[in-house]
Formats: sequence, C-alpha cells, structure tokens
Amino acid sequence: MAEFLSFAGIFIFLIISYTLIFKFGKKEEIKRKKKENVISCVIISKIYSLNEISKVTGLSLFEVETLLKEIIKTSSLGNNKINKLMNIGAFKNAMINHASGEIVLDPHANDTMFTRMGAAANSVLDRFAPKPNNEAVAFQTEKPQDWNCEYCNSLNPAELIKCSQCGAKK
Repeated sequence: MAEFLSFAGIFIFLIISYTLIFKFGKKEEIKRKKKENVISCVIISKIYSLNEISKVTGLSLFEVETLLKEIIKTSSLGNNKINKLMNIGAFKNAMINHASGEIVLDPHANDTMFTRMGAAANSVLDRFAPKPNNEAVAFQTEKPQDWNCEYCNSLNPAELIKCSQCGAKK
C-alpha cells in the first residue's frame, strides 16, 4: 500500500509538473508571437504610434508598451544572436516618447560596417555613372510651343487642340 501511495504521489507530481511546464511554454510562445507582431509593425510597416500598433495587433496599449520595453531592453543587452534572430537591432537605444505616444528609434542602431560599406560603394559607383548624351537631354527638355489662334489671335497652351477663347481648332 505504501508503494502504491508513493507511486501515486510521484505520478501526480509528474502530471502537475508537466502541466505547469506546458502552460508556461504555451504562454511564452504566445508572448513571442505578440513580440514578433509588434516588431513587424515597427520595422516593416513603419508604424511608430503606440495607438496604431495597438489597433493593428489587437493588443491593449499597456501590452504594446510592455512588449516594446522588453524588446528595447533585450536589444540593448547586446546579444547579437538574439538581435539577429528576432530582427530587433533597430530597437537598440530606442525609447518610448510618452508625450507623443510613439516609439523613437535610434537612426544609427543598424549602422553596421556592411551598411557603411554599401553606402561607400554606391557613392563610388555614382561618380563613374555614364554621362548623359547631350542630344538626348536636349530632346527631352525641348518643350512644345504654345500657339496663337488664327481667328481671335489668343495665345493657347501647346497641349490644347482647340482655342480656349473661341473654340476654333488649331
């Protein structure tokens, strides 16, 4: 009988432990999805207003603010693996402006060596861009001439085919 009770106690303990772990894991998964939704609103959709993020995600304003604080804190810790995995490098040094109700991102947060190299390469390529042909430029800039009506002698824009005063054809 004692063995049965100890077995039953262990069995009940395992069931309770498994249930708690499963529920905790489920809550963490839901929280991760909410964070991903908020991150995509800010980074992909360029929505910075907390109210708009709340409307789009269906979360309360308090939840959005709490998640953003967690995201900012995580990105500021400098764990590059997590930052790249969740695409939260843009949130480094970000802050929530409570007066305007918006998140303010640091413009230099994603300023990495690769973005600087890309900008440098583009500036070099711009210097060696092909020069436009002068004839082609002259042809593109040549504007049709305005015309005078033969009947009333009023000046009309080139795109009109009838006189704006008397209605006579060009």
